[in-house]
Amino acid sequence: MATCIFCSATVRPRQEGIQCQLCGLWQHRTCKTGISQATYRRAVKGLEEITWKCVPCLNAYPAVAEVFLSDDDMESHETSTGFDVVLEDLYEAITPITIPEPRLEDSVKENTPVFDVTPEDGPRYTVVSEASKRGQPKLLDKEGYSYTFKKQSTNGNKHWRCSYRQKHLYCPATVIETADIFRQGSKGHIHPAEPGIHITINITAEVRKNADKDMLTTSAPCYVKQVYRKLGSDTVPHHSRPKLANLVRAVNRQRQNSRLQTKDGHVFIN
Repeated sequence: MATCIFCSATVRPRQEGIQCQLCGLWQHRTCKTGISQATYRRAVKGLEEITWKCVPCLNAYPAVAEVFLSDDDMESHETSTGFDVVLEDLYEAITPITIPEPRLEDSVKENTPVFDVTPEDGPRYTVVSEASKRGQPKLLDKEGYSYTFKKQSTNGNKHWRCSYRQKHLYCPATVIETADIFRQGSKGHIHPAEPGIHITINITAEVRKNADKDMLTTSAPCYVKQVYRKLGSDTVPHHSRPKLANLVRAVNRQRQNSRLQTKDGHVFIN
């Protein structure tokens, strides 16, 4: 998850976050961004485009605001001043900033965890079967985003949409699959990526796929822990560690549908 550059709190998936167009950092919409909730929701639905820059970038690049002027603003500026704006002059007005490299002690460098949850080899996109709550496949990419199957066109193209869904907010990002070739849609993501989410989805899919296996000899908690030890890891980000309690409940519900209990207490398996 990203950190708000204004309040230093975490920008959680259920919150409204705005990303700076210059530095790429995130800030809560309610942390004095000047963007209303109505404008934000219209942008989420693709009805409006938000071009927002954080205060540090505006202070660091005072002339950048003119570079991002719209066509109407540029025309009005030329009319009022009586001369054309030269882009070279704008570029010269921008003062570059040299960001020094942070100095860390050797002990800090040694103890700093390095997460490597994105394999270099393999395809950019991966389809995992029976990964959703309804047993449908999911599409994963290396950046840390997941997609659910939306529809298949008459020409055979498969459409995937981002699985990020909230009550009043959903991510409009899509992926189109054509003959095992994936291409990103025109709309981008409105939330930070979740590195390691592919491990969570693989664990969830494996748990649901074999939940009925050895159901009379292995309890649900023991079975979930076995899968977690097999596919999970404590050395990767928290997005790759699903909640064991949620997996145990899912296994118990699935096993309950496979059991029939008679009045005398005998259990039969469908």
